[in-house]
Amino acid sequence: MPTMPDAPVAAKPDYRNLYISLFATAFVLRIVCMLWWKSYIIPTAVPYNEVGRLIEKLATGQGFSSPYGGNSGPTGAFPPVYPFLGSLIYRLFGSYTHATNIALLSMNCVFGSLNAVLIHKLGIRTLGHRSAFLAAWAWTLFPVFFRWDISWIWEFSLSALLLTWVFILTMDLAQDGTTSRWIGFGAAWGFTSLANPALVSMLPFAGIFALVRNHRAGKPWFKSAVLSAALFFAVLTPWLARNYVNFHKVFFVRDNFWLEFQLGNFHGSTGLGFGPLHPTGSDRLLHRFETLGELGYMEDRKKLAMDFVHNYPSEFRELTLKRAQWFWDGTVVTYQSNEWWSPWEVWWLSVVSLLGLLFVLTRRPCGWILFVAVVLVYPLPYYFTYANPKYRHAIEPELVVLGAYLFVVLYEEFASRKKAT
Repeated sequence: MPTMPDAPVAAKPDYRNLYISLFATAFVLRIVCMLWWKSYIIPTAVPYNEVGRLIEKLATGQGFSSPYGGNSGPTGAFPPVYPFLGSLIYRLFGSYTHATNIALLSMNCVFGSLNAVLIHKLGIRTLGHRSAFLAAWAWTLFPVFFRWDISWIWEFSLSALLLTWVFILTMDLAQDGTTSRWIGFGAAWGFTSLANPALVSMLPFAGIFALVRNHRAGKPWFKSAVLSAALFFAVLTPWLARNYVNFHKVFFVRDNFWLEFQLGNFHGSTGLGFGPLHPTGSDRLLHRFETLGELGYMEDRKKLAMDFVHNYPSEFRELTLKRAQWFWDGTVVTYQSNEWWSPWEVWWLSVVSLLGLLFVLTRRPCGWILFVAVVLVYPLPYYFTYANPKYRHAIEPELVVLGAYLFVVLYEEFASRKKAT
């Protein structure tokens, strides 16, 4: 008796051409904007920020040290990944010149352009193909998402890329919890922590989501999860050990929280952070930093900040509420620039993403908890320190996906109603 032929297997979509188009378009637009606006021109002969100083120190053989100027010695105030990557470019192009700045900012543009591809991958795994397509092209084409890529030698673009990446790994792990995926999950989160430890606030939600999905599918997960956790700490351990050797104290990746906290919290503060209270903005404070040492200075800042919280609790509460608002509405940008359009750099994305989150909460698509964590949990430290838009960039890829989801849902609802009539 002849056997029936097997049913044809649906071909997996091939997105290679789309991904090439997304990356190439995003990269070209970012480079053109950088060259057109000459954002690579830094009006000083020395590195213009702390990360720039670290890059220079590493490239010239002085170690990971003295980010605030002077010669204060080893530092644990910054995570290591981006400065080490930047130091490789610095070695190729030499001291800070236009060529060096262009190369460093081009590295950021690579990160931002790769994120267009990863946004599509994340969108497909969570909120659907239409949302993925719309979000990826929005990230590629809208100049507002170029800003940090082409203007700051800092880890903002890398952080945004890494968070999208580890969320993709989380979704894959939730679907297929093999041992190799668990190992990759732990190692990837360890690396991400060394790039920006603020992103670790997302790890519990990603891990629990993957565990629950594997448990419900009846897949063994305990041993693999333990191995994943071991890999996470194994990646972190060399840096934590380095910090312990230098400071004789255990802390998670970086030690500067109380400096950041005090910059936004003092009597009469605007809540925006205040440069003259930073060692880079005051020779007196830089001298105090060098005298007390890094950990001593952080303890000094902690005491000042906690005295403020104790003596002016109502002022601290008001500042915290303002910062929670400013994180989302663009008020901070208005303070920094007088142009009427400046808040549009921030608040429009907040509106569409938060409305998209409402549909996520009601429809509960796969991975919905990750988007909830991004909106509700990630911003919390900035509500208590200061809410500069540059720190929000790490979660903007997820906000773009949420915003795209809003438009897709509205379109589908309108189309279905029109078809019904």
